[in-house]
Amino acid sequence: MKVITKCLAGKLSVVLVAAMLISIIAPAYADAPGKSIVISSFTDSAGSLYISAGKGEGVAVGTKGVIMQNGAQIANYEVVQMNWGISRIKVSDLAAGCTIHAGDSAPITSAPTSSKKSSKSGKIWKALGIAAAVALVYMLVKGSNDDDDSSSATMTVKSEPNNSDGGIDDTVSHTITVTLKESDGDFVADGTKVTFATTAGSISPTETTTNDGKATATLTKDDNESATEAEVTVKALGKTKKITVSFDSCIELSATATAMQIKGSGGSVTSSTITAKCYNSKHELVTSDGTVKFTSDIGDFSDDSVDVGADGTAQTTFTSTEAGTATITATWKTSNTQTVDIKITAGPPSHVEIGSDVTEVECDGSSQAKITATVTDAGGNKVEDDTVVTFTTSGSSGATFAASGTNTTTVETTEGVATTYLVSKNSSSQTCSTGTSTVNAQVLATQENNVPKPASDITSSSLNITFTEVASSEVASIQIGASPTNIRGWDLMSDTTTLTALVRNASNVAVPDGTVVTFSVSHGIITTTGTITTTGGTATATLKADASGDSSWTGLVDVTASSEGYTETESGKGLVIFSGYPYATNCSYTISDTTLAQGDGATIDVTVQDINGHPVTDTTEVTASTTKGTLSSSSSTTSNGEVSFTLSTSSDVDNLTPVGDGIITITIKSGNSNYSNVKYTINFTVN
Repeated sequence: MKVITKCLAGKLSVVLVAAMLISIIAPAYADAPGKSIVISSFTDSAGSLYISAGKGEGVAVGTKGVIMQNGAQIANYEVVQMNWGISRIKVSDLAAGCTIHAGDSAPITSAPTSSKKSSKSGKIWKALGIAAAVALVYMLVKGSNDDDDSSSATMTVKSEPNNSDGGIDDTVSHTITVTLKESDGDFVADGTKVTFATTAGSISPTETTTNDGKATATLTKDDNESATEAEVTVKALGKTKKITVSFDSCIELSATATAMQIKGSGGSVTSSTITAKCYNSKHELVTSDGTVKFTSDIGDFSDDSVDVGADGTAQTTFTSTEAGTATITATWKTSNTQTVDIKITAGPPSHVEIGSDVTEVECDGSSQAKITATVTDAGGNKVEDDTVVTFTTSGSSGATFAASGTNTTTVETTEGVATTYLVSKNSSSQTCSTGTSTVNAQVLATQENNVPKPASDITSSSLNITFTEVASSEVASIQIGASPTNIRGWDLMSDTTTLTALVRNASNVAVPDGTVVTFSVSHGIITTTGTITTTGGTATATLKADASGDSSWTGLVDVTASSEGYTETESGKGLVIFSGYPYATNCSYTISDTTLAQGDGATIDVTVQDINGHPVTDTTEVTASTTKGTLSSSSSTTSNGEVSFTLSTSSDVDNLTPVGDGIITITIKSGNSNYSNVKYTINFTVN
């Protein structure tokens, strides 16, 4: 890989690589499963692996194969990207201690069927392949320094000095550690290629593979090295990271606790002392030299900027009010950086809160209550996952617990919550009896898992679940309602109201869910489609206005609801009103005073009704203006057919209301272009 990368810098390398690619592409017409396929000598700067077969050989994404060395299988692979003559692969199950090399046999074990190409089409594809090869070489040369960060994996790089014995040693070396993880947090597959390069000193190896997600290299300051620092570049999986390493100084970082609990959680360890030791190139502790900066992605420091003391150390205290893994970084003299990870968890359980989604359950053998126990520490933080909660029940119902289909009384928490179900059947799977079950939840001090444990057993308050007889489906009563009760429907057809039917049996208990209800009305349109059924004993439907008003109708809508042979009608009671436009004869106003002294005021009350004497809808707009004084507002909307304005006059010499006659103009908007607005002029005098 190193040789190829260096060669790509010159024109000769372009010719050689182009020839190599063309030689790979040329045999693009043999069936891949029968072709002798090997690990290609071509790899990109990111360290990806390729096989010497591509589109022309019938290879497709998802094609699978094995990698062989000395007649033995050492790994499996799968094609993740196709090119002409080569295909990028993802390696899995690499045998321990094995490394994949160019030229290793890579036979395909399963591949998509590909039809043979005609001689003519083969020539065309071959020409296209050669063109693609040349373009690829150009891209490699031009973009060899570009970073391809398309992989979803994460990469962290850390440097640690090797001269840790405290003695004088002119040879300065550092271990560079790379950690690679998939997006789900798992380590990448063993055998993932990693490359190292440095601007000063020497690094070895320059190419290696991961084991348990990690790869290492040693950076050494060369004899007579004049550079005081080196920039190390690490590449893997299309990602590039760079760190600066100092040759004349280094830093070591430690923590008194790498596992602690949230501050205020009641845990035994809620802080960690972070110590940075600062050394010169001979690994001697420095004396009062500079400042160490401490940073973390979560948590807080007692001091995040600490001067290096006479003993060569800088120290701070770390705490956190949230759970997670804190990556603490200490930086000294810019090029000296070290990190330490601290896991922060909730404290031991301190409180259990029990709850249920319902308080009543029918004794039908299948209905159930979802019981939850929320467990928190002393600071109110949800406890660690896998904390075991024990549920108990007592009472006459005989109901039993079930979780994940298995009768159980112990459940582990997830995000601080343990969930079980109290089912209306006894331990013999027979329907339980009516009565009340009292449910409790406990977190015992003898926890089964490796989680923080309470000092003593913690018990929740009691929760009562009532088990009732199965509701009869025979309908004995229906109560009809509507919201809103008044909509603009006598002359317009845009407004809607929601009709409700509360359906009960002879015991005044809601009928079973799914009971069919039918609505009908004397005016308007039921727009709800399909079968209307009850949920919790209630059925709903939407009624839309139809502008069916005329001189023979009062605007009152009759509503009928029927279910299981029972019918209820609300007729002529104003359950639903289709009101109309403001009708001048039925509208009026009053003013509290028409003769005002300067500084006095008056109230104007306006009543707005339609042709049938019903209040207009609350959306009806009324405007007001005055020639003298001020009004509380220039526009308002009615509420139950009423609206008010306040007239004010001023005796302030700087804003004095002049004496004399004034006029207030009130306009009630009709809301329908077919009808005129209603207007009033109100005279008043200011003395």
